[in-house]
Amino acid sequence: MGDELTVVASGSSLDAVARAALQKILLESITYKREYGGMICLDGSVYRAMKARTSYEACRVDVGVHDENHGCPPGTQPVAYYHTHTAESIGVFKGSTTSSRPRTKPWPRTTASAPPTSGPWTAPS
Repeated sequence: MGDELTVVASGSSLDAVARAALQKILLESITYKREYGGMICLDGSVYRAMKARTSYEACRVDVGVHDENHGCPPGTQPVAYYHTHTAESIGVFKGSTTSSRPRTKPWPRTTASAPPTSGPWTAPS
């Protein structure tokens, strides 16, 4: 597997896997003011978070939805993605007391039971 398909967290709880993956990248996201994120894939009954990616921007990241199998290894099913927001993108420097907080979004973003196999899909921001 290529480096982009490295599993950084796995387990039986989607939320726990997402939080574990986010804990690995949150400090870097805040420090470098970049958004990071990745796909979470279902492998049998185990959720696996793929290594986080960055677009080197504060408010945008392509988590892998445009890749083959939407960024998940062959034989697994994409079920969610996770990503951070930099402090600037959520208003910390505008008087807010919140810090950069993790975001997890279910896959797919529609009511379909599987990710789209063709056609345009806007990468999450």
